[in-house]
Amino acid sequence: MWERENGSGIFHHFGNKDLSLSELKKNDQIKIDGFVIPASQIVLAEQIHGNSVQIVSQNDIGAGITQTPIPAVDALITNEKNIFLAIKTADCVPILMFDPIIKVIAVVHSGREGTRKNIVRETLKILMKNFKSNPENILVKLGPSICEKCYEVDQNTFVNFVNSTGIEQQFSFLNIKKVLLHQLKEAGISLKNIENIDICTFEDENYFSYRRDELKGRQISLIGMLNKDI
Repeated sequence: MWERENGSGIFHHFGNKDLSLSELKKNDQIKIDGFVIPASQIVLAEQIHGNSVQIVSQNDIGAGITQTPIPAVDALITNEKNIFLAIKTADCVPILMFDPIIKVIAVVHSGREGTRKNIVRETLKILMKNFKSNPENILVKLGPSICEKCYEVDQNTFVNFVNSTGIEQQFSFLNIKKVLLHQLKEAGISLKNIENIDICTFEDENYFSYRRDELKGRQISLIGMLNKDI
């Protein structure tokens, strides 16, 4: 689904330990599957586990890399080419969105709190209001994150999450992607347009996992529209 083929003009990638925030900041560019991205064209959000969204432009390139990140937001949107929207994760769900009709992209960081606050709904509201996107046309990918059986929480956290989202869970484990799929469907996204990368960051040691290691390492996921026809 929406892979970069024959210069299709859309590039996206879910990183692991091979594409970390620390490595990104050390280099002027990153190379993924033979594709080179200048670090100066990447935009990172601050990420505060909220549900705020920011539309970005060429004026924001380098944010989080060569300058401070876009403050106090957990999702980024752009319809401009050669801007690579990126988020960092280490158990939370990285989400990529692409509207091939309107030609607009989004990247979303959705952990327990962002999911509880329905950040995907807030992102889609802006796509619809500001860019006139039709949810039926939007393609979504959910990246590697911690799975339900590895995400046990205390009773208060569990009850608060279930009460906020209205989605049943097996006590005392949280299935974040189960809630995200419900929220996306509720917002009008067709299930056939949603792809889930079924990798648990806790179980797979190729990925950073805060819960497993309590380290500061973060993998980077990103999406960008190239300066070609798409």
